[in-house]
Amino acid sequence: MRSSKKIISMILIAVVAIGLCVSLVGCKEPETVTYHITNTTDMAMIMKLLKDIKVVEDYGKVEPGETITITCTLTKEDNVWKALVAAAVRGREVLDPAVYTDGGYYDVVPYQTGSSSSLNYKLVPGVAPTSVAD
Repeated sequence: MRSSKKIISMILIAVVAIGLCVSLVGCKEPETVTYHITNTTDMAMIMKLLKDIKVVEDYGKVEPGETITITCTLTKEDNVWKALVAAAVRGREVLDPAVYTDGGYYDVVPYQTGSSSSLNYKLVPGVAPTSVAD
């Protein structure tokens, strides 16, 4: 009888220890990436960051020449940059870390597809601003 109680208590201790180890694995800080996006167009646009079709961050109206900094957490859901011009979605890019490098600078540029009469916008690699020494 005593040996069966010892075996059961050892099994319970092992189960609790395994449970603690598994729960601690998920406690690390989430990995993040940062992108710098410059509106190089001649139009103001509204920029947003979406994840799983929900707005995570709304950067509001971004004027021509203005740069915003987007910081995203990496999860199984995609981070999506979205640009709206005149209340219509004119730009959308999945910010895949395999394509867009952490700390990278990207410019918003217009493009037109086939017979479309409206301009759309996409992200292309840009150049980091250089500081001028006085």
